[in-house]
Amino acid sequence: MPDENAEQSFNRAKEILQEAILRDYPNPERRGCPGSQTLKRLASHDLPQSKDPAWDHVTHCSPCYGEFLAFRELKKKASNRARVRRRFALATAAALILACGVWIFLNRSPKVNGGQDAQKQAPQILARAAKRPAYLDFESVRTNRGAVDTPDHPRQYALPLEDLDLKIRLPIGSEDGQYQLEILPEPGQPPVASGKGTATLEDHSVFLRTQINLHGLKTGKYYIAFRRLNEEWTVLPLNLK
Repeated sequence: MPDENAEQSFNRAKEILQEAILRDYPNPERRGCPGSQTLKRLASHDLPQSKDPAWDHVTHCSPCYGEFLAFRELKKKASNRARVRRRFALATAAALILACGVWIFLNRSPKVNGGQDAQKQAPQILARAAKRPAYLDFESVRTNRGAVDTPDHPRQYALPLEDLDLKIRLPIGSEDGQYQLEILPEPGQPPVASGKGTATLEDHSVFLRTQINLHGLKTGKYYIAFRRLNEEWTVLPLNLK
């Protein structure tokens, strides 16, 4: 047939040969037949076992060849089923990996309600991340509540003009609790920055932790005022730089 390709011609020739073997070598008495186990072994190979002594008998015995073809067909179906199972297993594994990846992404990503909430949260996260640690030690200060502390040899207290995560060691005798903190241009004037926090006892000293943003202020002399809630203020000179 002129329209057949090489594969089609080969398959057609193979069918003609198989039909000839099934037809031309009757052996109703099954003389010399090697048995089903041998036929199964021969059928388990992809290529004809021409060197096997039993192969010559099979190709010249119609009943054996028919049984051989039946075993070969069963092997082909089993191989196809195994191939389908492998593909299904791979597809299932890929789906599980994808599902795990989506779950991890959703649970590790910040949950926000729309673009506006995301825009609001981003600056807050950046602001928290950008806070600079700062420390002031007032433990040796004489508390002169309501007025500026001016000892004979005053210490020079200073803070940078940044968004601060501030820790203060309070004067001896201070109590723990809620505190207010203000930065003043002059005593008695409105504050230019303020904060609040909780003071706690640590290693026999009382420490106040608060956050205060000094961005935008000018360098120079200021005053820092702090007090326990509803008590008198303590005011100290402070340099911002």
